[in-house]
Amino acid sequence: MMMIAAPLHDVGKLGVPAEILQKKEKLSVPDWERIKRHPKIGAEIIGEHDDPIVKLARQIALTHHENWDARAIRTG
Repeated sequence: MMMIAAPLHDVGKLGVPAEILQKKEKLSVPDWERIKRHPKIGAEIIGEHDDPIVKLARQIALTHHENWDARAIRTG
């Protein structure tokens, strides 16, 4: 199930403007805040469903930037 669901982990980047995703220079604070919202956006795009694979995909999208102890991973 993980192999099927995992490719949707970054689907939330659809909600981030391409010019932010493609920037070569360091992101501004507002741009970085938009990037950090992509997991929640991804979970919203996937939605809530009864199908176990879709449920897993939503959970992966929502949590793929967290540590095992549920702290957000700082990147960038």
